[in-house]
Amino acid sequence: MMRLARKIPRACGFTLLELLVVVVILGMLAALGFSGAQAALRKGGATECVSNMRQIASAVQLYAVENNGNLPDIQHGGRISWTNALGDFLGPQFIGRCPSLKNYPLAIDVTYAWNDMLADPATARGIPLTKIARPSSTLLIAEKQASLGDFDHFHFRGALGARGRMSIVQFEREVNTKAHGASANFLFADGHVESLGSVQLQSRLSLSNPPFLVP
Repeated sequence: MMRLARKIPRACGFTLLELLVVVVILGMLAALGFSGAQAALRKGGATECVSNMRQIASAVQLYAVENNGNLPDIQHGGRISWTNALGDFLGPQFIGRCPSLKNYPLAIDVTYAWNDMLADPATARGIPLTKIARPSSTLLIAEKQASLGDFDHFHFRGALGARGRMSIVQFEREVNTKAHGASANFLFADGHVESLGSVQLQSRLSLSNPPFLVP
């Protein structure tokens, strides 16, 4: 009688190659997940930053109503900084730090700075809103570099000089143009906020006495 050979059942495990493929796939998924999470955090930080700026814009309007249409002062020669002058209008819950700039020293209470061209160079007093010819084009505040420390304003006037011109390199010495990756948020004198990248900023700085900075 002919006997049939019994089949030996195959072990139910994975080969080394199959395990390596699984590990690679899991690694790729983890990397994608991390990248997505980072992108979501950046977007969330940028959105909260826009909210901060809009609150400042509202406070500036309220301040101007109570101060004969004038903007707040900048901190020079004993003048009260705009960060303090707007305090009553912003309220105690306002946080003046952009959430995307977590690496800034805690000593920097406010990570935004004022366009110094909107203050009288002799007295540091805020100019009247009516003196801003193009409010929708003129910068009010932007996100500052950590190196600016506790300064409440930028120093555009000195950089522009008699020529009335400023390069993007000079601009970026004080303004953090990469606060949100490849761009940063900018609050304009009419109260609107824009996210601008380097190319857009270079275009706005290309003119003599650019309306972007000069009222």
